[in-house]
Amino acid sequence: HLIEINPVIVTKGGEPQFAVGASGGRRIMPAVAQIISFLACFGMSLEEAFHAPRIDVSGVERIVADQRLPKDVFEALAARQKTVAAPRTVYPVFYACPSAVLRERGEQLGIAEISLPWTAAAGA
Repeated sequence: HLIEINPVIVTKGGEPQFAVGASGGRRIMPAVAQIISFLACFGMSLEEAFHAPRIDVSGVERIVADQRLPKDVFEALAARQKTVAAPRTVYPVFYACPSAVLRERGEQLGIAEISLPWTAAAGA
């Protein structure tokens, strides 16, 4: 078995700012792109980025949208392609499982997919 994680390191001024990757096969790219966007474009904290609702556009037949998305966002997605609402759960798996590390004000921070039970254990 190959483990796909699609690691990405984002730098600023030649210095690494954060790294993010995920497991989840075809779902990896949308998850990694959204986390990068949340952090780099929207200025979210690592925790905010990982708790933000996500969408999965990896399939050709439908968009999978986090059921916590605002109704107008869901409707805009549904106007483009068949869209189904789905929770972030351990099983069934609707989204990739990202992990990230971030350097902020001299601190090293890390986080993993919030729906996974072992994430809480690792943080304890």
